[in-house]
Formats: sequence, structure tokens, C-alpha cells
Amino acid sequence: MNKEKITIQDIADSLGLSRNTVSKALNNHPSLPGDTHSKVIQRATEMNYKHARIDLNESFCILEDDRYFADYKWLKERLASMKKLPSAFVCANDFIAIHVIRILKDLNIRIPEEVMVCGFDNAPESRIVEPHLTTVHIHRSEMGFLAAEMLLSRIENPDRPPQVTYVKTKPIFHQSTGHV
Repeated sequence: MNKEKITIQDIADSLGLSRNTVSKALNNHPSLPGDTHSKVIQRATEMNYKHARIDLNESFCILEDDRYFADYKWLKERLASMKKLPSAFVCANDFIAIHVIRILKDLNIRIPEEVMVCGFDNAPESRIVEPHLTTVHIHRSEMGFLAAEMLLSRIENPDRPPQVTYVKTKPIFHQSTGHV
């Protein structure tokens, strides 16, 4: 495999496992059998997978009602009130990430030298903002198709248990995260 970055999906595909199983193994989840865990760790090592485990520091998070995130003034107050900024903001969507970039610039914080910013959804605006926004591409049409399929299935069988569905995503690296 001749790729720069190896993903959990790459490991899963090479072993014929689900991405969820590989993720659990890499995070030492106790529900996995030891042989599965060992097989995943061995393959990840062989593929030179770089697993970065990040501990969540909630003082770096803004976990309030999402209806406020579009309010520039509100978001700026939240960022300005942080005693210390994280090394990176990973935002729920590109719209919020673009707001974060504008606010950080207003606060004279250099992106990505002091703080990196990443969005999610690969909106066209991600390529207009300076620095260009690192984002995650989602396959909207596939998500829509799967959502419609799940809705129709639920209508046909209302007692069916809830299901979790994963859709493949792809990181799009730009200047807002430097050379990650």
C-alpha cells in the first residue's frame, strides 16, 4: 500500500473487519476478543498506522446549544473567555470553522501556527476563506440514500431496533492545519 496516511478503514479493509471493530481494537475496548485485538494491532504496526489518542479536555470545548454558533458575537465571547486555547479546534461543520477562523484572526491569533482549525462537510466556502480550511468530505448523496432506505425500512417494520450506519468520509487537508 503506497499511501501517505493510513486510515482505520485501510486496516479494516485489509483484515476484512468493520471500521468499528478496528477502532475498538486501537482504543483497547474490553469487548473485543484478545486475538482480534492482537491481529488489528499487528496489522496497524505493519501498515505504519499513526494512532493519535487524544484525551478530551472539556475546558477547550464549547458544548452549548448549537443554535448560538451562528452568532458571531456569542462565539467570539466564548473563545475570548477561554483561559488557554487548544492546539486545534475541530468544528461540527465548515460554517462554524470559518467563524472560528475569523474570530481567531480578530483576536490576533495566527492560524495554523498558534491554533489549527478543521471543519466538517467540505462546503465550497472552505476554499475561499484564508487560510483555506481543512475539512472532511462527506458523501451527501450516499447519506441521503441510506437515510431514505432506513426510513422506509422503519415504516415497513416499526418494531425494528435502531441501527447505526457509517458513511465513508475523506479528510481534505489545507492550510488551516498546517502540515499535520
